[in-house]
Amino acid sequence: MPLYRSVGGEPLCLTCTYYADNTCTFPKRPDAMDCTLYDDVRKPPTDIHSSYKSTFRVKAWVERHIGLLALLGLILISLLLVLMR
Repeated sequence: MPLYRSVGGEPLCLTCTYYADNTCTFPKRPDAMDCTLYDDVRKPPTDIHSSYKSTFRVKAWVERHIGLLALLGLILISLLLVLMR
């Protein structure tokens, strides 16, 4: 966990995103000179979803639903065995 420290005499809260939108729960607010929650309001926003590739999303979905896929596989095999008789 990174610890952010104020470089000048100015508190980190003045440039923190969480302080700006009033979601900060840090007990040293608004005079924190060091903080683990700091997120600079001046940095440009990044689009997290654009960096995901479709193969990653499919793989993540399969890993989350492996039990359901196994159950569906067993049902399919059972139906095939019944229809072959």
